[in-house]
Amino acid sequence: MKLMYLKNNIKKYFRLNFFIHFVNVTRKLINFFGGVLLSKSENQHLLEQRSRLIRELSKLISPEFKSGLSGLVFSKDRAMQLYAMLETYFKFVENPAPLIIIYHASNELHEKSYKEVGELFPKIKLVNEQFDFRKTLITELEGIKTANLFFLTDDNIFIRKINFKYASSLDTSQFTLSLRHSPRLKYNYTTGAKQKPPEFINLQNQLELMKFNWFEQKHHWSDPWSVDGHVYSTSEILVLSQISDFKAPNTYESELKTFGHLMIKRPGLCYDKSIILNLPINRVQEEFLNKSGNISVQFLLDKWNKGYKINTSIYENSVPESTHEEHSVNFQKRILL
Repeated sequence: MKLMYLKNNIKKYFRLNFFIHFVNVTRKLINFFGGVLLSKSENQHLLEQRSRLIRELSKLISPEFKSGLSGLVFSKDRAMQLYAMLETYFKFVENPAPLIIIYHASNELHEKSYKEVGELFPKIKLVNEQFDFRKTLITELEGIKTANLFFLTDDNIFIRKINFKYASSLDTSQFTLSLRHSPRLKYNYTTGAKQKPPEFINLQNQLELMKFNWFEQKHHWSDPWSVDGHVYSTSEILVLSQISDFKAPNTYESELKTFGHLMIKRPGLCYDKSIILNLPINRVQEEFLNKSGNISVQFLLDKWNKGYKINTSIYENSVPESTHEEHSVNFQKRILL
């Protein structure tokens, strides 16, 4: 028995020493290439420090904001899709928030189409990003004075009614409201995988809203940072944008996703049915090869110039099973100026 005990302890000793040697060699290799190997507890400590710093920086500038809601929309070479989003926005949203459209036009024809959208929706603010998306975004964020903020993209459409009164007064330090989530989501378009929703409870005094915990399930249920219809703190978004490096909407969203630790103790909120739907009928960026349909922007631009718009009525009151869904697209004549 003693001999067996001794042998087992010798084995443990050598395993421990091998592990320590392995860690030390790994640290040296990582240090050689300019990196740092952290333990789980060290990493957690750094994340907590980072979270506290962001919260304190946000608190410093939060007195500059007043109660209310603003929207930032990203668009590139898709005036017709932007028109569909705006048309459904002003149709379905009660107490709509002011919208800032940050757009990129690859040529004069696309630029002309955006100017026409601006004339059709005079309440929006059109901002051409030109050559520096990051600088343009931060400049516009610095000009927003409402405490709450949401993002949209030009391929979002509103599919049912919503009153923005609640989102305007939401305490975004406690909750993140998603316009695209709902308990009905069962499928992830990007991965082609089924997704199980988390547990929900009705929010007290707001029975139409359901509360859930981010990261309880996979895929979109672990994605609290999105430029598709989530409501955030303007001061927090401003701070995160100022300390992040990005060149376009997709890399911007990727940067935001690195701050997932801020959402671990901040539940999500959603409605029983999704308020918006993302129609991925094409892709206009090359940063990420996102799954999408293949309706070309040139085809849509030609249809736009002939006086057509996307017929969005066929999507009204649908119940999405994924935040992104490909649907057939048909067109109808729009009212020309």
